[in-house]
Amino acid sequence: MQKCAALATKVLTRCDEAGTLDGLYRLTEDWQEVFDAALSDTGTAETSQSALLRDVLGRIWRQAVLGHGVGTALDARLFMDFDETFRASFCLPAQDGLHVRRAFMGTATGCVELAGRNPYARFANSISIMCR
Repeated sequence: MQKCAALATKVLTRCDEAGTLDGLYRLTEDWQEVFDAALSDTGTAETSQSALLRDVLGRIWRQAVLGHGVGTALDARLFMDFDETFRASFCLPAQDGLHVRRAFMGTATGCVELAGRNPYARFANSISIMCR
């Protein structure tokens, strides 16, 4: 857990310090490293599904969060790849599949939240804007 927390702290700090969009793009591998650490903390060996989810996580960071290559066809492709890969994780042994999904969803929601795409964050921000 300490390694995962340290990596998450590092990437979140680098997000705050990144002065350019190019600097944010370079954080793709850092988010993937957080996913790897979260998975390894569970003792689960890397699988083909976790490798594919690692790739999807990088695409989520670049496309959904940073807006690289945004477009209807690309958004649909990302959703389909995520859906197919995530569902395939249910074919893993129960405990391994659970660990892969939890590591992925925890890391993915963490990076997406930075973009303000978290539904709760949008709700809370909307209320705060109305109360000014």
